[in-house]
Amino acid sequence: VAYEGRLVCLNSIEGTTFANGARFAQRARWSQVADRIPGLATNIFYTTPFPAGITTINSGFEWVEPPFGIGGHKDAPIQEEIISAEFIKDTLVVFFERSTWRLTYTGNESDPFIWERINTEVGSESTFSTVPFDKEILTVGANGIWGCDSVNITRIDDKIPDEVFDFHNGNQGIKRVQGIRDYYNRFVYWTFVDPSYDLNGTDPTFPNSILAYNYLDEAWSIFRSYYTCFGYFQRSNDQTWGTSINAWSTYDIPWNSPSTQSGFPFVVAGNQQGFVVEYQEVDADDQPSINSLNYVVQGVTAANPSVITSPNHNFDSNTFLLFENTGGVAGFNNLVFRVSPLGTITQNTFTLINSAGVPVSVAGYTFGGLIRVIDNFDATTKKFNPFLELGQKVRIAYADLFLENVLQGNITAELYGDEDDVVPLATQTISLQDPNNAATSKFWTRVYFNVVAQ
Repeated sequence: VAYEGRLVCLNSIEGTTFANGARFAQRARWSQVADRIPGLATNIFYTTPFPAGITTINSGFEWVEPPFGIGGHKDAPIQEEIISAEFIKDTLVVFFERSTWRLTYTGNESDPFIWERINTEVGSESTFSTVPFDKEILTVGANGIWGCDSVNITRIDDKIPDEVFDFHNGNQGIKRVQGIRDYYNRFVYWTFVDPSYDLNGTDPTFPNSILAYNYLDEAWSIFRSYYTCFGYFQRSNDQTWGTSINAWSTYDIPWNSPSTQSGFPFVVAGNQQGFVVEYQEVDADDQPSINSLNYVVQGVTAANPSVITSPNHNFDSNTFLLFENTGGVAGFNNLVFRVSPLGTITQNTFTLINSAGVPVSVAGYTFGGLIRVIDNFDATTKKFNPFLELGQKVRIAYADLFLENVLQGNITAELYGDEDDVVPLATQTISLQDPNNAATSKFWTRVYFNVVAQ
């Protein structure tokens, strides 16, 4: 990080070469001040090649400590590793594994920085989980999600106190957590590996879920999404109908939305195969769009069932997938299948079942193809019994649902009773197509349960 005219390296590796360097996990190593020689920037890059377009000098002592050099270092008095760091105003907050510190600028050129402890119990586990705000910094630690204002550190996830403990630790899972702030929607997103979706016993490697924090309402959600990283993107031109790739009937964003303006800060996300998409914009009917996350088809066998090869796909059983542009395969493109729970799922391969649960067999595959993940959802309501505190049961005869009318698809409504949240008392499958009027956009439907429970 650049700090008071110096470059500060945290958790540094030092040596005459990188190969024989030693790691100093508690260290802050700083260079000399960049403009120490008037009119000529000091070159802190010790070996060539230097960044293009820089006219500098290099003495070889920019990082070396006095009396021969002008740099320096200071180790924190603790046996923990530095994980992450972020500025709040003009203070650099440094998160260790299990503690939080400040690296404070003193103004004394002979001793420019000192370590100051903020908290002895709370740190960060993931380098890229740290998200800056104007009054605090958020980070994901081993025992909670924390906010630090450079003086105090408090837990912000009291509504979901157990969720952070469910983050998968295997395969460097804690290092794969990355966060970003969505300024327009007032959210923070953290991508992470959720082991509850590991239905295959494959010890998942790449993130398969997103923890979303609405910091305006202090509400939390978990999205089933396969993203490994986040970033920002700004268009250089306004979006017009001449440049839009979506038809009017599928365009869900108001035409006067600020997201159509140049310079709008889109949140973008990428996956382990290199595809990058805008994260904020989705189609309401969940049809494939330019914002769907892609995976590649590398191979399809002619066996029964056919084995699909897609490197590091990260799919679990019953993940809904749509296939496009697969060469040589008839009756396969633009159809939705599920990853089969019957066959073997490996890191790079899987098999499919159709809507009837029958294994999918195709023949004639030649080359190419894309896979789009079709998002599913799982919503849990509150407890409906208004007499729960009185110890009385209640009868729920039916529930009315307000649904969007689409061409295909179903949802399943499950009613749980007493303290059993595993086996439902009643289950109903509801079509997402209005049986009375296919032309309506939305419709009401009644689901009958007629059960008595706490």
